[in-house]
Amino acid sequence: MTISAFRIKNFMAFEDSGWVPIKPITLLFGQNSSGKSSILKALMFLKQSTGAQRLTLVSEYGVDLGSYTNIVHGLSKTAYLKSKKRLSFGFKVPISLNLLHNTDFASQTATLNIDFGWNPNKKAPDIVAFEITLLPDDITIDEYYFKVEIEDYSDTDANSNLIFETNIFDDKTKINKTDIWEKIQLKTIYGFMPLLDIAQKEESDEKSKDWEFVNRILIQLRRDIREFLETILYVKPVRPDPERLFVINNLKQEELKRQGFSSFLKFLNQGYANAQQENALDTWAQHLGLGQKIRVKKYSNIPGSSIISEVVVTSLSGQIVNLADIGFGVSQVLPVLIECLFSESGATVLVQQPELHLHPAAQAELGDLFITSLADMSKTYILETHSEHLVLRLQRRVRNTLISQDSISVNYIARDKKKSTCIHIRMNNKGEFIDEWPNGFFEEGYREVFGN
Repeated sequence: MTISAFRIKNFMAFEDSGWVPIKPITLLFGQNSSGKSSILKALMFLKQSTGAQRLTLVSEYGVDLGSYTNIVHGLSKTAYLKSKKRLSFGFKVPISLNLLHNTDFASQTATLNIDFGWNPNKKAPDIVAFEITLLPDDITIDEYYFKVEIEDYSDTDANSNLIFETNIFDDKTKINKTDIWEKIQLKTIYGFMPLLDIAQKEESDEKSKDWEFVNRILIQLRRDIREFLETILYVKPVRPDPERLFVINNLKQEELKRQGFSSFLKFLNQGYANAQQENALDTWAQHLGLGQKIRVKKYSNIPGSSIISEVVVTSLSGQIVNLADIGFGVSQVLPVLIECLFSESGATVLVQQPELHLHPAAQAELGDLFITSLADMSKTYILETHSEHLVLRLQRRVRNTLISQDSISVNYIARDKKKSTCIHIRMNNKGEFIDEWPNGFFEEGYREVFGN
């Protein structure tokens, strides 16, 4: 995993989310409509933009965010169109020490913050600024930064008025636009990431080494962020209904892919790739109390259909039944199970409500599922959830030393009348929360038993 934290400003519910730590298991809690899904949508928004020329608000295989004014935060949408407010995305990235070789920098982490504003000439959002900050682990050492900003991005030739600011080189806060810096243009690459482009560079430029140092860091940040985004898989909260016979033509296949069920579709089409997958799914079906075995029967005798499959479950009592004749919770958790077990190693899996339609004991078992797949397949899970049982199981496993508290990020999304904020809730090595849950979250049971 190459990203250690993510931040959004002026995006949907958030004026400023603050840094959201991204760990192998990242949990997003909060009341309904608090803004939890805004974080997932922001990640999907940036993922679908990496394959385009600019920010992509609508994608068949991602999210549909409508228009620019639909995603910006606050009531005054015109402020964003008049270039007064900015949309911002931030990433924290562990930095390669090779980049800092033969330098005086002691940084272990870099941040990249990218600002967008409305370009009236292009009639589209465009990059207006970015900032790189080198963050040392030792708090006694100063941070170093490098900023680029377009002074007036309503200008038809916005790059003619770039402002550079830094404390990296000779403790200067401003970079005079001489030598190599006056030749630089600010552009975007991979849809939204900043690129410092030089029209013509002479070998004799005195400031060439300064630009090359910044550019090396920027290249690594772009690469790591892009790799992180491209690993993302998204499982929506409403899973496919259980069908007695799944008859899926090409159009339906495309629809399932758009909804984030590519692995489930592959399962219906091919069943298990090997005995290991078969055994893994059976094991977790038993752990979750869904049944003893889950099998796919493939048919090919209906003209005009690409996939015709039946899913059968051997119940805990040994009876073989069709998926449509067993509890609805089985059909809803099955795509989540398949994504966890069958998707490629290194994937970042976003799941909304993994506990949907599961009883409390099964919700707790999901915690063990996520922990196991971390060890086996090095995946990352970002889970929007309401399940107290899931987090209790994770706390228990920290206490049992089966997972480190450093591998878990618990976040509460708090909402007031105007904005949402992400509050990180720390955990110690005994699985106990160091910080209190805001707004009495998860105290409903106590109030029901002891309240008036």
